[in-house]
Amino acid sequence: MGDRTVDSLLRLRVPVVLGFLALVACSASLLPDLPLELGIDKLLEPNRDELERVEEFYEAFRPDLDDAIVVLTFPHQLDRAALDEIERVGREIAGFPEVQDVTSLANVRVVSSSGLPLPRAFPATVDDQAVVEAAQQHPLLRRTLLSGDGRSTVIRIRAAREPSATFDPHGFDPDAFFDRLLEEVPQLPSEDVEARILGGGLVVRTLHGHMLRDIVRTIGLELLFFAVLLPFVFRTARGSLLPLLVVAGSIVLNFGWMAFLGFPLTIIDIAVPGLVVIIGLCDAIHLVHRFEEAFAQTHDKMAAIRTSLLTVGRACFHTSFTTAIGFLSLAVTQHDTVVAFGIKAATCVVVTFLVVVTVVPAGLALWPARRALPPRRVQLPGLRWGRPRLTFAVVVGVLFLAGLGVARINVDSHWLEELPSEDPVVEDIAWFEEQFSGILQLEALVEGDLLDADAFRAVETFQRELVKEDGISRSEAYTMWIREALGNPEEPIDRRRIESGSRRLEAAGDAFPLHMTDSEFRKGRLVFAITDVGAKRLLELRDRMAALAADLPPTVTIEPQGYTLMASRSTQTVIRAMSESLLVSVLSITVFICLIYRSIRIGLVSLVPNVMPLFIALGLSGWLGIDLRIGGALIYCLGLGLAVDDTIHIISRYLQEKRSRPDSDADTALQVALASSGRALVTTSIILGTGTLCHLVSSFRTLNEVGILLFTVVVTALAADLWVLPHLLARRRTSP
Repeated sequence: MGDRTVDSLLRLRVPVVLGFLALVACSASLLPDLPLELGIDKLLEPNRDELERVEEFYEAFRPDLDDAIVVLTFPHQLDRAALDEIERVGREIAGFPEVQDVTSLANVRVVSSSGLPLPRAFPATVDDQAVVEAAQQHPLLRRTLLSGDGRSTVIRIRAAREPSATFDPHGFDPDAFFDRLLEEVPQLPSEDVEARILGGGLVVRTLHGHMLRDIVRTIGLELLFFAVLLPFVFRTARGSLLPLLVVAGSIVLNFGWMAFLGFPLTIIDIAVPGLVVIIGLCDAIHLVHRFEEAFAQTHDKMAAIRTSLLTVGRACFHTSFTTAIGFLSLAVTQHDTVVAFGIKAATCVVVTFLVVVTVVPAGLALWPARRALPPRRVQLPGLRWGRPRLTFAVVVGVLFLAGLGVARINVDSHWLEELPSEDPVVEDIAWFEEQFSGILQLEALVEGDLLDADAFRAVETFQRELVKEDGISRSEAYTMWIREALGNPEEPIDRRRIESGSRRLEAAGDAFPLHMTDSEFRKGRLVFAITDVGAKRLLELRDRMAALAADLPPTVTIEPQGYTLMASRSTQTVIRAMSESLLVSVLSITVFICLIYRSIRIGLVSLVPNVMPLFIALGLSGWLGIDLRIGGALIYCLGLGLAVDDTIHIISRYLQEKRSRPDSDADTALQVALASSGRALVTTSIILGTGTLCHLVSSFRTLNEVGILLFTVVVTALAADLWVLPHLLARRRTSP
């Protein structure tokens, strides 16, 4: 930023401030139009090609999925009276306008164990006192509609997809649907029967609620905390209010341009508000801090603003530019949502920088300044660095412990990972997985002559072996339905009987599902119910499926398919892409520092304080058992921006001193840099570090981990720049 630019900015200070206020007001009016896509599906669908392959699979085999599940738990094992109660409750639910049909033990069709194998309602095939025994022995009912202890049963609900006299599918509102279920269903059973409501839609709804509530709460706490702390540091209204007002306006402005351009706010974008607060407030504090120092020395407000912009402004540009580069590197990934996040985050960094370096100086120029009042200085005698051997020993020891923690890092992600374990939805799903089976599905495509006896037996063997794996609770396949049509014989069956079973399935029509095979029985679908085992375990199960498929006869093949596997691959892809992006960012930032300071040595020296905080935070996460997940990878992207910010401010001030006093040695220049920028870094680090702790009140896991890991980055980055970087600069006698 040159002298002419600074003079133009100060001359146009009134239009700048008025323009900023107008843009904020306009952005605020656009916020209600900001598209929200807060479902996790955007992270689970990496790109259109992957999604189209999964959609083709489901076009061939319509997934038998429920929109909601009602679980009724009785005080005793189910009997005929319980079946009557289940039928009554199911009939009431079926009367809801949003409901298309319900399935329960009271109306599900099975084949009688004796007599002509025709589909009949389950209650008509069992004795009054043998309900639990019959359901537990049936392979398609056990742990599907009946719990392991025989006291709970499931009512499966599908929402209407076709218009009717009472329902318009175009007006279907999932939130309203679950509101009705949550409000009315618990009132339907008898007093001694407990009703639970589960479903993927309820999980997404709960996730949305936690995320939005926690974002508002943590940002509100941060701004409140800063509003209390900044007056203590600056002791002036301008120093206390101006950074907060500008950063708050930047948040509104960034959400405003997203709304104007139609960019949706996705679940991965929860880092954007924190990014704006951290980048914007850090730069604003540095500018105001340098202004107050210069104003106390010269008592010339305009000259002090020029000094602040010409010194700190350049450093702020460098830090914002390097941070934006880091996020833009995400644009090369093969994941549409991550690419969009990288573009949005980089744009937010640039917009926030432009707002801060224009509005803060313009605001200072307009704000009455009757007296100079320099900010309070943090008294740290240790800023006069020394004892290189002790510093080296401490650094080696800390890095060694961090390395042990890094070795313990587990790269994984879970469906319910963001929700607190004590949330009722999480507790209900954990209970359901224990009593019934997993809600998630692991699927596979079977191709070949499905009616061949050898292939039939091989598929059944494949099922039996895979169900033995941890995390898989039950399976469903065309083989089970063919046996169902034949009356569930236990002995091996030949091709003649297999073909007979297939014809009976076709003749049964809607009584039995045909979503497990195609009409020619050349392709089939295998479904395994799994618990929330995590992406890592899912990929292990995929490999196990491939190993078992290798032993199949040549007449049949089995290939893992489906949404769940795509989602697991996607989460791993996101984590890997962000990790690679972080590496690219570090290298790009190093090259950029070499270029702007025209020194390869300075670029290499900057690597240490830039990388060390991230390595220590990664090691701490390993010791604390924090898995490396999508949210965690975002935290390290933010952490790199903080670390680079501190490093550039110290190096910039050091080189400024070297230029202004060419006869002074490196030690003197470093001491001046630490006395000025170093103390400013201590101030901003205290403010930002303690501000990040506001995230600890969040129940949303990623936001909670922001408080732990970003605080670690802030503290270690400050220590590295105050006590490690000076040794490296002095040792190398680095010159611009």
